[in-house]
Amino acid sequence: MINILTEEEKRKLYGWIRYHFLGFNVNLETEEYLTTVKELPLWDANIYIEKITNESFKLKSMQKLNLAENSIRKLPTKLSNLENLKVLIFAMNKINKLPKSIFKLNCLEELNLASNRLSKIPDEISNLCNLKKLDISYNNLKEIPKRIFDIETLEELDVSGNSYGEIPKEISKLINLKELSINLNKTPTEIKKLNNLKILNISNRCDSDFNKLPKEIFNIKSLEELDISNNDIYEINNEICKLTNLKKLDISGNNLKKIPYKFKNLKSLIISFNDFNYSFKSFKDRFGLLPKEIFKIKTLEELDINLNGLTEFPKEISALTNLKILDAHENEIGCISGFVLELTNLKELILNNNKISAIPYRIDRLINLEKLDLSYNDIKYLCDFADNSRYLYQLNNLKELNLEENKISSISYDIENLINLEKLNLSDNKIKYLPDTICNLKNLKELKCDENIINEFPKDIEKLASLEILDLSYNAIEYIPKSIGKLKNLKKLNLQGNIIKEIPEEIGELENLEELNLAYNKIEYLPDSIGKLKNLIELALSHNEIKSLNKNIENLKNLEKLYLWENELTELPEEIGELENLKNIELSENKLKTLPKSFGRLINLEKLDANLNQINDLPEEIGNLKKLTRLELKNNKLTFIPKGIYNLRNLSEIDLSHNEIEYIDAEIKNLVFMVAFDMSHNKIKNVSKEIKKLEFISRIDLNNNEIEYLPDEIFYLRGCESFDLNNNKIKAIPDNIPFKLKKLYWLNLNDNEIEFIPESIKNINPMSLNLDNNKIKNIPDYIFEIKNLQCLLLLNNEIKSVPESILNAKRLNTLRIDKEVILPEKIKEYLPKLTVENEYKNGGGIRIYRD
Repeated sequence: MINILTEEEKRKLYGWIRYHFLGFNVNLETEEYLTTVKELPLWDANIYIEKITNESFKLKSMQKLNLAENSIRKLPTKLSNLENLKVLIFAMNKINKLPKSIFKLNCLEELNLASNRLSKIPDEISNLCNLKKLDISYNNLKEIPKRIFDIETLEELDVSGNSYGEIPKEISKLINLKELSINLNKTPTEIKKLNNLKILNISNRCDSDFNKLPKEIFNIKSLEELDISNNDIYEINNEICKLTNLKKLDISGNNLKKIPYKFKNLKSLIISFNDFNYSFKSFKDRFGLLPKEIFKIKTLEELDINLNGLTEFPKEISALTNLKILDAHENEIGCISGFVLELTNLKELILNNNKISAIPYRIDRLINLEKLDLSYNDIKYLCDFADNSRYLYQLNNLKELNLEENKISSISYDIENLINLEKLNLSDNKIKYLPDTICNLKNLKELKCDENIINEFPKDIEKLASLEILDLSYNAIEYIPKSIGKLKNLKKLNLQGNIIKEIPEEIGELENLEELNLAYNKIEYLPDSIGKLKNLIELALSHNEIKSLNKNIENLKNLEKLYLWENELTELPEEIGELENLKNIELSENKLKTLPKSFGRLINLEKLDANLNQINDLPEEIGNLKKLTRLELKNNKLTFIPKGIYNLRNLSEIDLSHNEIEYIDAEIKNLVFMVAFDMSHNKIKNVSKEIKKLEFISRIDLNNNEIEYLPDEIFYLRGCESFDLNNNKIKAIPDNIPFKLKKLYWLNLNDNEIEFIPESIKNINPMSLNLDNNKIKNIPDYIFEIKNLQCLLLLNNEIKSVPESILNAKRLNTLRIDKEVILPEKIKEYLPKLTVENEYKNGGGIRIYRD
C-alpha cells in the first residue's frame, strides 16, 4: 500500500526535489526521513524541471513517483536505483528518449508516459515483468515494438494518439489484457483473440476512411464496454449484437442512420450529439430525430440522448420499460410528454437546459423517481393554482430535486409531501418566501435558495434536523433567527450578500459547522459564542462593518481559512495567534497599521493578504511562518522590506507594490524559492546584486520606481520569463551578461533614459522588447540577431532609420516606431504580408506587423 505524505513531508520534499533535481546549493532540512518515503507527488508542482540529475535517486523505498506536467526533457540513467518503485508517472513532459535503465525497475506495475515526444520505445520494455498498466498515448510513435506484447501481466494498455499503422498481430499474446485504448489508430485484426478484454476504446479516430466497425471486434465475447464515440461511423453491423456481455455502448458524435437493437444484455447506451439525419441540408434540420431501433433495446437501463436537438420525446420511448436513468439535457424539449411518464421504473430524469415551461400532467406516475433535474428551463409556477404542479409533490420517493435558474416566484405548501427529499435546489429564481411547510421535510440534507428575493427564514427552520447545507446567499434577509442554533447537523451555512446586521449568540450552538459565510452584509461585531464553533474550517466575514475581532476567535482551533477583507479593522487581537491550523488569511482593505507579534505562531499559514491597509512595519516574528508561500502587502505605507520577510524561505510569491520602499538589500538572497516578485510603484533606487540568488524567479516587476543603475546580476536569472522595468531612470542596459536567458519573453524598459543598446541584448534574448520613450539614436544590427525576437517597440526615441539588418530577424512580427523613421526599401519584399498601421494611438507613430 502506498503511503500518503503529510503536508509537512510534502513541503520538505518539494525543497529536496528542487535541490537535487536542479542542483542548486540550498540549505535544506535533514534528509534522514527520506529513507522511508514511499510517495513523491510532484505533478504540476510549478517546478518546471528541465533535467533530472543522477544524484536525485537515493530513495530506495520509493514506491510512487509522479512528475507529470513539468518540463522534463531527459531521464537520468540511474532511475533504476528506485528498486521498489511500483508507479512511475512522467506524463505531459517533453521527453523524446527513454534510457534503458528504466526497464530495470522490476517492481514497476504502472508506467505512464502519455503526452511526451517519444518516437521510439526500446525493446527492453519487455523486461518489466510485473507491469499491469502502460500508457504511451499521444506521442510521436510510428511503430510499437513487438516486445510490448511479451509483457503477459499487462491489464491496461493505451496507445492512442500516435501515428503508427496497424498494431502487430502479436497483441493476441496479451492474454490478461482487460482494457485497451487505440483511438486515432487502425484497429488490429488480432484483437478478436483478446479473450479477457472488457473495455475497448476506439473513440476520436482521425482517419476519414473509418466509417464502420471492423468485424473482428464482434468476436471479443468478453467485451463489456465499447466506446466508438466521435468518429464518422454511419453504420454499425448487426453482428455487434453477438457481444452478449456488452453492457455499455457509447456511439456519440457519429453519423448514424440506424443502429442494431438485438442486444442481449446492453444496459447503458450513450448517443449524444449524433447526426442521425445527415440527409437534410441545413444544420438545424439535421437534428431532432432519433432512430427508432433504440426503442427496441428492451434491456436498456440507462439512455443518454443529450445534445441531439430534440424538441419532443418520441412515443416509442415508452417501450423502454426497464429504463432507470434518462438523460436528455441540452436539447430543445418544450414539454415532458406522457410517453416518458409511462417509464415507471425511472429513478433519474435529467432534463436541464431545455425549454420546459411547466410541470407535466400526472408526473406522479413516475413512482420510483429519485432524482429530477429541471434546472435551466422556463418553469414559472410551482404553486397550487398551477394545475399540474400538485402532481410534482406526489413523487414520494424523490430524493433530489433541482429547479435552479427557472422563473419560479412561489412554492406550494404541498412541498411537505416530498417526505424523502434530501436535496432541494431553488437557486436563481424569483422566489419571495419559502412556505413554512418546507420545514416538514425531515430528511432534507441540502437546501439551496441563493439568488432569489427571500427576506426571511422559514418560521420553523429548526425542524430541518437533518440539514447539512443551507445556502440563502444573495437574498434580502435582515435577521438570523435564534432557532438556527438547533440545526445540530449543519456543516455549511452560506448567508453571503444579504442585509444582516447582527449574528445571534445561538450561532455558537452549531457544533458541527465547518463553513460559515457571512460576507457582504452589514455586521458590526461578532458574538462571544463564535468561539464555540470548534469544527469550523472556513469563516468568511468580508465586506462588512466589523471594527474589532472578538477575542474568542482563539478557540477556533480547526480554522484553516479566514476572510476579513473590506471591514473597518484597526488592529487584530493577540489571540489570533492561537489559530494553529490557519492556512489562509485575507485582511485587505482595512485600516491596519501592523500585525500582532502572535502572528508568528501561525505555523501552518500559507497565504497572507493584507493589501490596502496602512501597514508601516511587520513584527520580526513574521519570519516564523515557515510554510508561507504567498505574501501580499501592496498599497500600504512600508518604507523598507521588514526583516522578518527575509526568513520566509518557502515564499514563492510576494507583492509589495504601491508602497514607499527605497531599496532591495542583500538579504533578498534568502528567498531562494521565489517565483513572482512585485515591487512596482515604490521609490526603489538600488537593487542588490544578491538578487541573482533567486534561481526560481519567473516574473520580476520593478516598474514605476527610481532605479538609475541595474546590476548585471539581475539578468543572471536564467528561469525568468518577464522583467518589467518600465518608468524608472535607467540610463544603460547591463553589458556583461555571460549566458542567454532562454525563457525570457517580455522585457519592458519603456519610459527610461537609455541612449544605447549594448550587444549584451543578444544574451538577454527577449521575445518581446519594449524600449519606447527612451533616448536611443541608433538601432544596432545585432539586435536583429536575437533569435527569439518577435516584438520590438521603439516609439518616441531619436531614431532616424531602421537598418537593413532587420531582414535577418526571421521571427520578428511587430515593429513599432515613429512615423518619420526611414524604413529599408526591401522590407516589404521580406515581409510581403506586412501591414502598416499609421498614427498609432499611443504616440502618433506607426506599427508594422504581419497579418
